[in-house]
Amino acid sequence: MKLKGILLGGVALLVLLVAFLVDGSSLLPGSVAGASEPSFSPVFSPSPGAYSHALSLELRPTQPGGQIIFTTDGTTPTLTVGTLYRQPLRLDADYPAVTVVRAIEVVEGVPGPVASGSYAVGLSKGLPVLSLIADPADLWDPDRGIFVNAWQRGDAWERAVHLTWFEGEGAPGFAVSGGLRMHGAEPLDAPKQSFRLYFREAYGSVSLDYPLFPDHPDQPADSQSYKHLLLQSGDRSGRWTLFRDQVVAHVASRMGLRVAQGRLVRLFVNGESWGIYRLSERVDRFFLEENYGLNQADVVQDGKMREGTDEDWDALIDWVEAQDFSDPDAYATFRSQVDLDNFTDAAILQLFFDFPTEDLYAVRPRGGRWFWIYAGGAQDFANGPTESLSAFRLPESKDDFSVILRALLENAEYRTFFSSRAADLLNTALNPIELDTHRLVAGLRDDIQFETARWPSPLSWEENVAQFQMFVQQRPAFLREQIAALTGLEGSVALHFESSPAETGRIFVNGLPVDGERATTHEGVPADTEGWRGRYYAGSSIQAIAVPEPGYAFVGWEANPAAALGASSVVTLTVTEPVSLTALFAERPSDAPGLWPDDVVINELWINDNGTRYATLEDRSLEGDWLELWVRRPEGVDLRGWRVTDNDTKTGMNEGSLIFPQDEALVTVPRDTVILILATESLGNAAYFPEDDLDATDGRLIFYIGNGNLDVTTDPGFAIGTGDDNLALLAPGPTAAFDDDIGVDFVAEGSAVTPYTFGILADGVTFDSPFRRLGGDDGALFVAETGNDRWYDWIVDPPLVESGDALGVNRRNIVTPGSLNDGQSSGGLRGWLRGLGVLLK
Repeated sequence: MKLKGILLGGVALLVLLVAFLVDGSSLLPGSVAGASEPSFSPVFSPSPGAYSHALSLELRPTQPGGQIIFTTDGTTPTLTVGTLYRQPLRLDADYPAVTVVRAIEVVEGVPGPVASGSYAVGLSKGLPVLSLIADPADLWDPDRGIFVNAWQRGDAWERAVHLTWFEGEGAPGFAVSGGLRMHGAEPLDAPKQSFRLYFREAYGSVSLDYPLFPDHPDQPADSQSYKHLLLQSGDRSGRWTLFRDQVVAHVASRMGLRVAQGRLVRLFVNGESWGIYRLSERVDRFFLEENYGLNQADVVQDGKMREGTDEDWDALIDWVEAQDFSDPDAYATFRSQVDLDNFTDAAILQLFFDFPTEDLYAVRPRGGRWFWIYAGGAQDFANGPTESLSAFRLPESKDDFSVILRALLENAEYRTFFSSRAADLLNTALNPIELDTHRLVAGLRDDIQFETARWPSPLSWEENVAQFQMFVQQRPAFLREQIAALTGLEGSVALHFESSPAETGRIFVNGLPVDGERATTHEGVPADTEGWRGRYYAGSSIQAIAVPEPGYAFVGWEANPAAALGASSVVTLTVTEPVSLTALFAERPSDAPGLWPDDVVINELWINDNGTRYATLEDRSLEGDWLELWVRRPEGVDLRGWRVTDNDTKTGMNEGSLIFPQDEALVTVPRDTVILILATESLGNAAYFPEDDLDATDGRLIFYIGNGNLDVTTDPGFAIGTGDDNLALLAPGPTAAFDDDIGVDFVAEGSAVTPYTFGILADGVTFDSPFRRLGGDDGALFVAETGNDRWYDWIVDPPLVESGDALGVNRRNIVTPGSLNDGQSSGGLRGWLRGLGVLLK
């Protein structure tokens, strides 16, 4: 299991706190002098932080006879530079500001190390504040200053900087040392430039370990770690809003694309307001390792190598330009080298906003296929909703991304796929309501004054926001027309879907949920009826699936104009004229026959356990992959012939299944039984589990694949994978074939496989929030009693001290194979007695 951090003992924690008071920052190895150097440093009182009230800042020596020299402009104090401290510094909340203080203590003519601290006093609540302290000469000196030599790059043009992050009143979120460079995304004569931040051992910390992005889809908040970050200046041309990249990143995440996460901050440099920046991850090898566990990958931006090599990329582009993609063989070859779904979504995103393709990084894991990551940061995008599509403005659009898209559209199969996917996204993720610009406007309105004061613009921010909001309202209709022209389709047709009664079920169109609570027309105007409205191309085929909420059952469809749609919850329509469909649901009796989603749920899983001993298993250890199921159906289930699989489709047989035996002990497995499955053969597992436990009276069943009860030969090769892998639980259908199996539960890491693509959404199985960042020794456990489709009901990759591999002060093991997890309770008398330790026979 993965190490998530180092647990500080009582002594170490005390040292850390004392050092913070001394230095005004975290204890950093680089800030502590060597054995032959003085270690004394002044104490700041009160400590650096954000304060709503006035302060009297004292600088106290730590040594008898010590004197203090300080500066308040970022200059490094020395014996000859700075002011001799004689009295407290007054920081007045009536004059809101960030004050930076650097100080040294001098004892008998010997200076100690520099202590740095930032104080945010009287600032209004709003965006987080990032304060940078750097020696002014490092920024402005004609010969060595990076601000006046903005074109310079490389290690020689990196300067030391002290960073402090404030998210609210009190101590700073972090205070660390790092390196600062120019980023170079803007023209060199642009007043506002972007920067890079570096964290390395030379500055005292090999990385910044702090939850900068609480909603990061790929890194849990308690394990976020960064070696490089960007401070992006934000869009300064076109429709200047500063939040364009945030909008695009939000949409890209909803589409399932990989994204460099960012957030808007107020930046101060040596106490001077520097406006609003977007603090963002930087796409490089460290980003790929931290987010996706990729140790070796080629990264190409706008045709230029950023990591690894670009030889294979150049060869791919040369090959694409030489092919006739109407040839099915060429199309098939391309698909073997590129993640086509990912490319298509990235292309539709780029066509919608028309940002430069340099915002998209092409990445290929060694031995894998190319995929794209949205990084943001470029300065241009479509100014008006009817601006032509840059990928098709020839001969200017010679960038590699556009070359690929134009080549693919020569293929009839791809044109159909592309137009269908574009229609789906224009109706969902690219719907004006889903773009959520109003939320971002509200979050910036109180702080935009700091941007306009530092970087004035001839155009009003409010007018630009209105223009951008008009763009996102009108762009879908224009893009829909353009794609129709590119793919030879006719116009679009309006469709309307709703559930009745409301909130008793959901409707999925081509596998995507359509949310009636945000009912809009395709123009973004509130609809005059309940439900969802969208537009699809005339002649196209769509599939609608009605999925009941727990406790309800699908009854049938109503159509206007009237049509015979049958009794199935799945209906396929050829779009020819406007139509309104209503999915009818009714309350399901608690004793209704048949199997239902979540009658049994995947409750816990682990990848490559390293022999952890678990108290819930009488201190026996587990090795390799294992998973756990939890029976939730009140009257129990007949588990004979059920299977767990990590195949990508219901009928697939290339990744393996575990199939339960036809054993009488499984005829009626009672509610709240926990079923532990050891999926890896090993000497340790064989020693601790020499025979399977098929007696459910103690609330537990145990299956080890080496004991021969589980069928592992019908569909061999089962293993719990990482990186876009999935697990599905199915009950047998009327025949022995897999194609009529009934879906019961589903979980996934990533969004490559969904209940829809797997083939069990029609059974009512959903899983809206895939896991992120399951690595080669990670796990996940479900900690609620409802259906397990929501991310916040899971703990993914718990820390070492909570997963049974390490001891920690006041930390308990939350991984409990063979028994229910925290937050879950057994039902009925059996569960009550079991909770008292009584076995009900």
